[in-house]
Amino acid sequence: MDYKIKYFFRKPSDQFHSIEELFLNFQRTLPENCKYENVFLPYHKGVVGRLRNIFFAKKNKTQINHITGDTYYIAIGLPKKTTILTVHDIGSVSYTHLRAHETVLDLVCRLLLE
Repeated sequence: MDYKIKYFFRKPSDQFHSIEELFLNFQRTLPENCKYENVFLPYHKGVVGRLRNIFFAKKNKTQINHITGDTYYIAIGLPKKTTILTVHDIGSVSYTHLRAHETVLDLVCRLLLE
């Protein structure tokens, strides 16, 4: 059986590219029956940009959807049973610190997922 995997990455930036490099190395090891495509989200910041990214992901979904990096919020627009979320760069950050930097969209996403 062939598998179609779509990797969703944040909008490209000159400053941040470690996630992309990590996945490129990983993708080279996939079996031949795993066909993949890398998709870069078109929008970068703000509530409107994030909402547009959610609709973009929903429109571009495939058999298996893999969310990479800090674009976790697009999971709202993807099928739950066929979506993989990989979280990177987890450090010792307090819950209070995270809540202090929470945007309105983050709050909506958190409340929807709880």
